[in-house]
Amino acid sequence: FRSPSLYEGFGLPVVEAMACNCPVITCANSSLPEVAGDAALFVSERDPDDVTQKIIALEDEDLRKELIARGVKQAARFDFEDMADTIQSALLTVHEKIANGKLKRPDKIWSILREQEAARESRRSRVSL
Repeated sequence: FRSPSLYEGFGLPVVEAMACNCPVITCANSSLPEVAGDAALFVSERDPDDVTQKIIALEDEDLRKELIARGVKQAARFDFEDMADTIQSALLTVHEKIANGKLKRPDKIWSILREQEAARESRRSRVSL
């Protein structure tokens, strides 16, 4: 599985690939080093020769088996039910604090989120040119 991404919010495709017994080639940016751990080959996001070299490296059966084994172990660290429970708990806690007046309602949050998303889209479109 190749994912030479310029940016990942979390890196779910990398976790899914590892859980499916696929060796992973990805970039060492954003969340990917933490998500992939030592279970992936890392490449420069702007160096196609580096990607090519890593693909060729995966022809080594011992390396492939080692990365697959590490990947399965790394993917097991991410339990989606636990993550959903944690997020649900945090959202309910914030809601309760706002409802009880212990936390101020974030008035401008939606406009801030829209601005951030527009900035991300602008960066993506410049990268793809």
